[in-house]
Amino acid sequence: MKRRTVLETISAAGVVGSTMLSGCLGSVGSSGTGYRWTYDGVGELDVVKEGTVFGRKGDDHSRMESAFALDAATGRVRWTYGGTGYPGDYRELTVEDGVYFGDCGDDDCYDLYALDQDGEERWVLEDVNPGHERPHVADGFVYVGNVQAYDAETGEEQWTRDFGSYSPIVDITDVVYVQFDDLIALDRGDGSTRWRYDPGAADDQAIRETAILDGVAYVVTRNQVASIADGDELWRGDLEEDRIGPDTEISGIASDRLVVFAEDAQTEDFRLYAFDVTTGERDWVSDPIEHPNVEYRPQVDLQDDVVYVGTDRLRALNAATGEERWSETVDAGPVQSVSVVEEGVEGDHAVFVHADETQLASFDPTGELTWEDSVNGDIWNYLVNELAFVATDAGIYALDY
Repeated sequence: MKRRTVLETISAAGVVGSTMLSGCLGSVGSSGTGYRWTYDGVGELDVVKEGTVFGRKGDDHSRMESAFALDAATGRVRWTYGGTGYPGDYRELTVEDGVYFGDCGDDDCYDLYALDQDGEERWVLEDVNPGHERPHVADGFVYVGNVQAYDAETGEEQWTRDFGSYSPIVDITDVVYVQFDDLIALDRGDGSTRWRYDPGAADDQAIRETAILDGVAYVVTRNQVASIADGDELWRGDLEEDRIGPDTEISGIASDRLVVFAEDAQTEDFRLYAFDVTTGERDWVSDPIEHPNVEYRPQVDLQDDVVYVGTDRLRALNAATGEERWSETVDAGPVQSVSVVEEGVEGDHAVFVHADETQLASFDPTGELTWEDSVNGDIWNYLVNELAFVATDAGIYALDY
């Protein structure tokens, strides 16, 4: 049964989930007998592609000083780049006809690297400030920073735009979407402005969050949500918070509803909002959602017509009405992450959660627990493909599931 690759990362002060797998597997003890293979060292996993696991490794999670590629089936090291003593911090890898990543120091980002997929250095651009986000690669070009486009094969600069303050690239479709107070769509070929959407920054409605879904741009401002196509506002809806907090996010679309997970900047409580994607009508708002552990925030993921929410337990909500379908607790404690893995049959999926620091579990769409296990060390991030690959502070593990 083929599964979509899922990557989740845990952040110490706010979440961003951990990981899950589905299937049946016996308990993995401290001897590691349940592991397909292990790779020593502290690292982060970025992508598994064409039988290869790509990631980064360092002395601790504060700085990744080398990149690596492992055989997904055996764990054999295919190549490494960089090494112990390197003063920088390699950021997330993008693997697309090559391996691309930025390099950052304590205060800023500096260089942009391109490797062939066998780990050979293709080119390095120094002092181009590629930004903390992973590079975007499309049709033979690499897009980074504030904002630059480079030939992916040669590293030759194609164009650059300077917006003054740092403006991250949100997404790339037929245009390059760039967000700061406004949302700007740039021509991919020459960097010229196709259109610009001003949400009313002068009235304190600067953009805080953007997502491109099904060819439409959705933005969240101080206390509003808007839908934009080709620079034109289709609709605008209100949030109940006077001012949203930094952990507000656009969760996605389910049952033709745009789902927004909004944090109140004052109370730090969260609410779910569902807006009709065509009219902008607000269909429902959840009660305040809290996580029992102040080090984590509630977690949300969507699938088809369901909104999954992780707090002290895992809940499944009807995306059209907000009504709860079921809820289940995890023996290890409160849920620290939620992620959905699509399986072979259309609509079939498993819901993975991470609890405690080492516990993983999966549920089917009806709420039945289908698998649970633990790994050595505190989980940092993981991805799920033909195997489950888990990065912890004790090493990197591959598990059958």
